[in-house]
Amino acid sequence: MEELSILEIHQLCIAMTNQIIQRLGWKDVSLHTLNNQQKELLNAGNLNSVLNWKWAMDRYRDSFIDSILDLTIRVNELDETEPVHAVILCKYDSCRRQFSLCMLENFIQHKRSALSGKTLKIALIYSTYFCEILGLDDIFIQDPTTEARPRYAAYSFAQVWHDHAKISADVTDVLHYLRARLGSQGLVV
Repeated sequence: MEELSILEIHQLCIAMTNQIIQRLGWKDVSLHTLNNQQKELLNAGNLNSVLNWKWAMDRYRDSFIDSILDLTIRVNELDETEPVHAVILCKYDSCRRQFSLCMLENFIQHKRSALSGKTLKIALIYSTYFCEILGLDDIFIQDPTTEARPRYAAYSFAQVWHDHAKISADVTDVLHYLRARLGSQGLVV
């Protein structure tokens, strides 16, 4: 069997995550890759954001090793006046065989929508698939904010002792906590 490229695995994980999203009954939410306009908005820092996306796009991009695996979550019921609803940046470091969630944010958190409370869950569903396909044991989160650490701890993420800019959790533990929160409705990896 031919080996898949990281971008092919990325596309496969998006498709699998969208299947889970549908099984969970989140019919108005879908996962995609960022288009060029959305990437330009993030690079320019031109979004109403709590986080510094220009910094993130610069920090996590590494053209010599691996590139950013970008995801955008769309709420299908909303019109196009909001060009970006939510973004998840991930990175796979092939030298270290390490998958990381680098940054995620719901840009429409100021209004109640089908996306409310789902951005982290969707990021973790995608992450567990990615790690399972590559046979990785842990999911890392890079540069977590102090405010977000309790949410991550609820999925068993803890400080990486040799790299204080990261926290990590075992994929099996993350799946356990996802199933506990969402039920086992199609959360098959």
